[in-house]
Amino acid sequence: LMIRRPPRSTLFPYTTLFRSSGNNSDWFTIGQSSVPVEDNVLAAWDTQSSGVADGYYIIRLTVFDTNGKENTATTGIVLDNTLPEAIIIDPLDSSEVMGIVEIRGTAQDANFNSFSVKYGLGITPSEWFDIPPTIINQGLTNGPLAFWYTGELELDTYTLKLEVFDKAGNSAETNRSEEHTSELQS
Repeated sequence: LMIRRPPRSTLFPYTTLFRSSGNNSDWFTIGQSSVPVEDNVLAAWDTQSSGVADGYYIIRLTVFDTNGKENTATTGIVLDNTLPEAIIIDPLDSSEVMGIVEIRGTAQDANFNSFSVKYGLGITPSEWFDIPPTIINQGLTNGPLAFWYTGELELDTYTLKLEVFDKAGNSAETNRSEEHTSELQS
């Protein structure tokens, strides 16, 4: 998280703090300085290695002008460093499939945004093709993600890919290879 000063302004001594959005939580320092800042970063908060849990936080910037007058601004943020869950549970890896194939799995996150299911030719496809999802803008746990119509595909090995996206821009993906056959063989 980068906290920058407004354009065309010079800031003198300042402190940048954060706290959980709970009413009684303590403030913790992100950055502070007594050196004037022009067109620069006030503070950088490494939220991934700082051990701060995902959740809602308040950021407070307090600055002092040359006369010592204090000015404070606050804003709320959602901290989300957790990757979404992307799991294909069915069909199993290296399964032989044909016809209409139900793709089941988990596409989930606390701040879920969307997911996509795709297929490509071979073990490491160079091109991916969308498979329409069963639902849009809602996560699933061990449910039907999509139905894949394989009827017009050449008999070959295909790879399925599930990508899950959250509102913070995090994403996760998983792949499964499948053998498309004209008949299921035991």
